[in-house]
Amino acid sequence: MGLGIAYVAANVSRLPVVLMDVSPEQTERGIQFMNKLLDKDVSKSKITAEHAKGTRELVSTTNKLSDLADVDYVIEAASENLDIKCAIFRDLDAQCKPSTMLATNTSSISITKIAAATKKADQVIGMHFMNPVPVMKLVEIIPGLQTDKRVLDTTLQLAQAMGKTTTVSQDIPGFVANRLLMPYINEAMMLLESVSYIMKIRTRIGINKPAKEEKKDNHPPWPLAYRQTEKHHFLSAMWVDEGSSKAYSFFPFSLFSAFVL
Repeated sequence: MGLGIAYVAANVSRLPVVLMDVSPEQTERGIQFMNKLLDKDVSKSKITAEHAKGTRELVSTTNKLSDLADVDYVIEAASENLDIKCAIFRDLDAQCKPSTMLATNTSSISITKIAAATKKADQVIGMHFMNPVPVMKLVEIIPGLQTDKRVLDTTLQLAQAMGKTTTVSQDIPGFVANRLLMPYINEAMMLLESVSYIMKIRTRIGINKPAKEEKKDNHPPWPLAYRQTEKHHFLSAMWVDEGSSKAYSFFPFSLFSAFVL
C-alpha cells in the first residue's frame, strides 16, 4: 500500500515524496507500477500528460533510512506485524529530525504500542488507508494515548489534501473499520456454512452486479470477494460438482459436511 499512498500524495496533493522500500528491485517495481497508473489516468483523460510528468518529478526513491533525515512527515506501510513496525519506528526515531511526524498505516495494531518504541510518542499517529489507496476515499486517523493535538490536526489536513474523507478513531483493537468488518465477515461465513451458497450471498449484499452498477455504488467486495485465500479456497478444494451448473450446484464432501455444516 505504500506505493498507493505515495502516488496519491504526489498526484493529488502535489507534495514531494520519497518512496522507500527494502530493496532497489522492490523500489523499481513500485515506480513501474506508478507509471502504469499515471499512463492509465492520462489515457482516460483523468489527468493531462503534463500533470503526470509533474507527478513523476515529485517522487524520488531510496533504500536508505538516512535519506529520510530531513523529511517532515513519514507514513510507514510495512507488514502488519508489531515487531517489524516497532523496529522501523526505532530506526526512524534515530534517523529523522526531531520535528518529523511519524504515521503508521495499520488496520489493527495499537498506535500506543508502536509509539512506545520511539522517544517521541507524542509525534506518532495511525493512518489507516483503505485499499486500494488511489480508489478508496476513507482514511481512519488514530491518535495514540500520547499523540499531540498538533500531530492529529496536521494528519487530518494531510489526508484531506490527498482527497480523502477522514474519521478519527480511538486506539482500540481493530479501531472502528475492522471492528465492524470482522463480525461482517464472520456472519457471512456462518451463512455460507449453514443456510446459503456463496453466489446467493454475494447477490443479496449487492456484489454480483453488472460492472457499471457495481462501480456506481462503490460497494467494497467484502466479505466474500475480499481475501478469499481463507475459507473460500479451502471449500473450493473440497467441493464436488453435483449438477450441470458449476456456478450454483456445488456441495461439500460428506465428511466435511459432518464436521462443519
